Amino acid sequence: MESFAGINYYAVFVSALAVNILGGLWYSPVLFGKIWLKLAGLTPEKMASEKARGMIHRYFISLIASFVMAYVLAPFVAVGARGSLAPALLLGFWLWLGFIVTRFVGPSLWEGKSWGLYFLNISYELVAILLMATILVLWR
Repeated sequence: MESFAGINYYAVFVSALAVNILGGLWYSPVLFGKIWLKLAGLTPEKMASEKARGMIHRYFISLIASFVMAYVLAPFVAVGARGSLAPALLLGFWLWLGFIVTRFVGPSLWEGKSWGLYFLNISYELVAILLMATILVLWR
């Protein structure tokens, strides 16, 4: 299924879903969850109480945000990568560097958030955008 711009909605949806699954793993005890809790100043008890207060709603909003990101990324990948993986990954890297790395710096500069948290989050975003670019370019 494609839109007027040649965007494959199936690829967009799957890449958004994949990034949310990646986020679930990234910030879980399986990978970096314990580090993330410490850097974010959270405790397992606080997180358990948060689960009782609308976690499904938060996951849904996160999925919508990922869908928007994938939808916006899709034409860049289609035009910039021309169906090849290496250029899609390079494009994803430059978009990450130009937009994610630069914009995520604010909380560390102005809100006193940990620089460790900054690096953990931008690392996740790099892997996420590269995963999205890969799915979008290979599912043409």
